[in-house]
Amino acid sequence: GGASPFYRPVARRGDDSPVLEHPVVTWRSAAAAVPRAAPARAAAPGLIALGTRANGGPDTDRVITVRPVPNGTYKWFAIPGTIVERTGTENGFTRIRLDAALEAYVATSDVVELPPRDSAPSTPPALPRRVIGNLSVAPDSGWTDVVFPLRDPPPFYMDEESDKLVLTLYSTRSTTDIIAYRRGDSLVRAVTWEQVSNDRVRYVVHLRRAPYGYLVFHDGRSLVLRVRRAPVVNRERPLQGLTIAVDAGHPPIGATGPTGLYEGDATLPIAVALKDELERRGARVLMTRTTPEPLALGARPIMARRANAHALVSIHLNALPDGVNPLTVNGTGTYFFHPHSEPLARAAQSGMVRAMGLRDLGVFYDNLALVRETWMPAILCEGAFVIVPEQ
Repeated sequence: GGASPFYRPVARRGDDSPVLEHPVVTWRSAAAAVPRAAPARAAAPGLIALGTRANGGPDTDRVITVRPVPNGTYKWFAIPGTIVERTGTENGFTRIRLDAALEAYVATSDVVELPPRDSAPSTPPALPRRVIGNLSVAPDSGWTDVVFPLRDPPPFYMDEESDKLVLTLYSTRSTTDIIAYRRGDSLVRAVTWEQVSNDRVRYVVHLRRAPYGYLVFHDGRSLVLRVRRAPVVNRERPLQGLTIAVDAGHPPIGATGPTGLYEGDATLPIAVALKDELERRGARVLMTRTTPEPLALGARPIMARRANAHALVSIHLNALPDGVNPLTVNGTGTYFFHPHSEPLARAAQSGMVRAMGLRDLGVFYDNLALVRETWMPAILCEGAFVIVPEQ
C-alpha cells in the first residue's frame, strides 16, 4: 500500500510467520486474532491496568473498549497500559473510575493486575500523577502531531466538530504554559485548553478545515494526537493516486438468503468489481479479503490503516430477523460513525440509490467495528437485501 506512517516489514520469525513492525509495536499478522489480556485474579477495589503494552511500548493496533454500562455500546477506547481504579465487578465486566465524577465498564478479560510497588507485597500500586506541561505542534508531510508530554497514558475521549478536535483527558491536570508551533503548518491553527474539574482537562485543537482523520497513541514518553492531512485531489482524475481499502463483508457470520446464497459469497465479487472500477480510475486498492476464508473483523480496519488508505468501504448485503416482511422494508442503506465519514456516506448512498433504483433507507450513525476507524473516512454499505432473491 505504499509508504505508511504506521509500520514497516521486518525479518520473519523462526516459525516463518510474517512480522510487521510498527514504530511502537510488533504485530504478527494483519489477520491474526488480537491477543487478549490475562483475566483479573481478584475483584477487590484498587488500581489495575487496561491491557498490556507490547514489547514494553504501546500498541496502536490494540485498543481497550470502555462502555457506559456492562455489555453496552462502545464509548471510550483506551490505550493498552492505561492505569485506572477498579471500583467493582458485574457479570464479566469491571467497573472503573475514569475520574472523580465518571465511572465506566471494561470486560474483565481486559483487566491486568498491577504488581505491588517496589515488589513489596504490603505496598499497593500508586495511581500515576498525570500533569501535562508544555506542548509542541509538529507538522509533517502527511499529518501534524500535537504532543502531550505524559509518561503514562490517561483515559481519554475524542470528539469532532466542524473545524476542531476536542480531546478530553481524565485523571489529568494541566499546567500548559507554552505551546510551540513550527512554521508552515497549514493544518493546525491553535490549541487551547481548559481545566474542567480537578482531575479532568479538555484540549481543543483548532483546525484550518474540517478534520480528515486522526489517531491517538502513546509513544512511551508522550501522548500524541496525530491529525491527518487531506489528500491532494486531481480534479481531472479525482481518484488518481489515492489508496482505497475495499472490504468484502464476512465471513465469519453473515446472512443467508432463501435461495441459499451466503452474504460472504456475494460480497466478494462485488468487491472485486469495485476494485476493477477504482483501479480504472487511477486508485490503488487494498482488498482486505480475496478468498472465501474467514478474516477477523478487527483485522480489517487495521489493514486499511497500515496501508495508509484514504478511505475504507465495507460491502455488505442486508437481512432482517424472522417475522419481519422484507418486501415492505427492503432497500439501500449506508452507515458511518465519525463525523468526518458522513460526507462519504451520503455520497455513496446517493450513488447506490441512483444506480440500483431501490428504496432509499437513508444514512445511519451506527457503532460498527468497520466504521470506527479514525485515520480515514470509513463507511459500511448495505446496497441490497440478500434475503430478497430479485436483488
